Amino acid sequence: MTSITLTAEEQALQTQIEAQLKDIWEKHNKRIDVRLLLNVLAAQCHALHMSLKSRGLEPRHNKYMYQNRGVPPTDVEFYRHIHPAEALLKFINDTSANDDPIDSTMGHEFDFNVFSRRWGYRDTFRLTRNPQGWHVAFMNSGQSDKDGRPHLFELLDGENINYPRALPGYFGWLWDCAKENGLSHEEVQNAINELADWVSECERTSPAGVFDAFK
Repeated sequence: MTSITLTAEEQALQTQIEAQLKDIWEKHNKRIDVRLLLNVLAAQCHALHMSLKSRGLEPRHNKYMYQNRGVPPTDVEFYRHIHPAEALLKFINDTSANDDPIDSTMGHEFDFNVFSRRWGYRDTFRLTRNPQGWHVAFMNSGQSDKDGRPHLFELLDGENINYPRALPGYFGWLWDCAKENGLSHEEVQNAINELADWVSECERTSPAGVFDAFK
């Protein structure tokens, strides 16, 4: 962990920002209007940011912070919010605090175990996460996009396995979360297990009787 040694002027700004944040949170929790306080906070954070930048120590923020604020951190408007101000203080204490998570499961293989009424047990589909989405292997192998289309669903349909209509969106969401949040192998596998249980429940509760010959 690497912290930044501040100048006397920067230390004064840091102290002011800490006090301002405390005051804002207290008033916010009491539902008191804090817009004027946020204006002061923005000016203080902007001054500290620009001072550090002039010394070659410009603070870094997470990608989502840049996206959410909609303006660069050199714009005073960037800091007219509690969260970027708090992130600025975190950066001073640890220059890696705001680094984006590392996508650590690229190329990892996961098991997607779903119940099949046809066979009466769970089939295991092998999903390998790659830049294009998911490489899927079962009876044969093929590439799918982040949503699992087309190959995963071609295989499920080929086995007459029913699944929720929203399943592709969940697979896409998981792929993006693994990248943006740096999910571990275990976290991705656990999430896939949840999706597999969802599919299995859908498959088990599919209409029977007269519908047996349908699917």
